[in-house]
Amino acid sequence: MDSSSGLENSQKHQLADLLSKFSDVFSSVPGSAKVKGHSVISDHDPLTYLTNSAPHSAKLTRWAFALQGYNVKVSHRRGSAHGNADALSRLRIPE
Repeated sequence: MDSSSGLENSQKHQLADLLSKFSDVFSSVPGSAKVKGHSVISDHDPLTYLTNSAPHSAKLTRWAFALQGYNVKVSHRRGSAHGNADALSRLRIPE
């Protein structure tokens, strides 16, 4: 575990990948302002670290600030507790 951030290295990589996906979704949606102010229920627990605590590294602090710009409430739910955790990855987008 990296003591400066409170996350293990594998969690940092997963978090970076997830935030990159959020960024892709938000930037590619016309009128992405509609995304602001909603709740995100994720089975990825490290994502809640950015919104529920003060990150100790500069990179995680920047990610937390970027996420705050969307005014999104992030909460965790185990993947086995809900069947729609993978809804975005299964969404078919017409070409």
